Amino acid sequence: MNAAMWATAGAVGLPLVAGLGLGLAPMGAAKARRAGLALLALVAASLALALWAGEPGAVWAVAWLPDAGPLTLELGGSGVQAALMTTVAALLSLGLVAAPRRWALATGLLCLGAANVAYLSGSFLGRYVALEVVALCVAAAPLIERADDEGPRIARAVYVLLRLGDAGLLMAILLLWRLSGTLAIDGALAGGLGADPASMRWVVGGLALAAWLKMGAWPFQAWIEAAEPLSPFTRAWTFATVLPNLGLYLLYRVTPLIAARSLTAQWLGWSAMLVALAAGLGSLLLLRGGAWRRSVVYLSAAQAGLALVLAAAGEGSLLFGILLLTTLPRLALYCAESVRGREGGRVCASVAGGALVMAWAWALWSLRAAAPAWAVAGGLPLLTMAAWTAIAMAYPMERTVLAEPLRPRRAQAQGALGAVAGAIYRWVEQGLLGGLVTVLAGGVQWASRTAHDVVEEGLLGGFIAALTNGVVRASQVARRTVEEGTLDGSLRLVARGARAASDRMASWHSGKLRSNLLWVAISLVALLAWAISG
Repeated sequence: MNAAMWATAGAVGLPLVAGLGLGLAPMGAAKARRAGLALLALVAASLALALWAGEPGAVWAVAWLPDAGPLTLELGGSGVQAALMTTVAALLSLGLVAAPRRWALATGLLCLGAANVAYLSGSFLGRYVALEVVALCVAAAPLIERADDEGPRIARAVYVLLRLGDAGLLMAILLLWRLSGTLAIDGALAGGLGADPASMRWVVGGLALAAWLKMGAWPFQAWIEAAEPLSPFTRAWTFATVLPNLGLYLLYRVTPLIAARSLTAQWLGWSAMLVALAAGLGSLLLLRGGAWRRSVVYLSAAQAGLALVLAAAGEGSLLFGILLLTTLPRLALYCAESVRGREGGRVCASVAGGALVMAWAWALWSLRAAAPAWAVAGGLPLLTMAAWTAIAMAYPMERTVLAEPLRPRRAQAQGALGAVAGAIYRWVEQGLLGGLVTVLAGGVQWASRTAHDVVEEGLLGGFIAALTNGVVRASQVARRTVEEGTLDGSLRLVARGARAASDRMASWHSGKLRSNLLWVAISLVALLAWAISG
């Protein structure tokens, strides 16, 4: 094996094997943490070796689907740098925060191994499978940490949202395969540039949806927000770093396709700009309300919106630079509450926020030549990031607020935006939907009462009454004939028996016959429906 093969084995195989080994090995959290740090250091060293020894071309290839191209792992592209940055983030997060549970750390290592496969994969099929594994690991983390509490609910919500993004990605991949004839990423992207515009709109929409969800852009940041009650390592790296970075890298790779459709790119760019501004304002409101963890999620959602703007402008190099520059500051924001001491956490958050503001200021300044309108409009989300950093520098970071972000005082400090949102919620949930349900229930009740009156007291009642009266009249005629005629005693006895039978039949009519006739009517209707359907 040459250096490239050893680097690939260390970057991909080592975290996968280590994750399985830690999951099965009987060891405590502290010992598992030390083992995890050593393993992550080896993975980072392997990726550094890949940067030095990597050359263009596939290091490992295997054929899977016919006419789709081989599944490959490549070391000569930008994926090695993205994988190295994500691995360093995992190493720092494990070293800064409290030691996670052994199974949580094992899940994180499995997630890292699958993420590195996605970064290094030269095939859309291999990348999709790796992203599926990452999504499963992320959704499984709440089940492992809080299996007896709210873990299943969080896992279901996270899995459903991530499956929506995966569905968009799968649709785009299959369309690209049909249009270009290959699933190799470079070949599929090149074939998609000259493909049918009508089909490419669906491709761009699916890719944008996948990146939107994986980065956690508003309003799809809910899956990251759901990690609020989990451990710091799971929240900071498994949720807030690995999948957002994968979404950023996916967006970077497909930027040429997105920018090639000018009208679609315009719609995406302005929508993402509004998303970034809304998320930035939400982060300010949440921070002032004491919800530190949720405010950090919304700040990340604002950055994801700006990343979509860069992709719509066709600035792939800026997008990749943002991935490298913002990974560690974003991680530091999630880890700030774990820094010992109130001042230490505030300084960490302030420095990380300042680094993010500087990175995005550089990106928007570099965007001014390609898209001056978006560069100017991006100043508003950037201003919210700067305001967030200023508030974080001056606002006391108390552990009670960080540990219990759902206190009532957060709801009291939502401001005008929260009041408007509450009014819309009350109008929709309690007004519009409540009134609709009331009208619908009243209509169903009136219809059922009318049907009861028609069936029970109308049609069936009249029919049963006429039948009973006919039987009674027949018995009376028979009685007069027997008693007033010339029949002998035996006929008189027969008439008396007929009268007794008619009385019994009359009582039976007013008892079970009504329900029996109702069932007969229902059976006839069912038989008629069956005959029509046949």
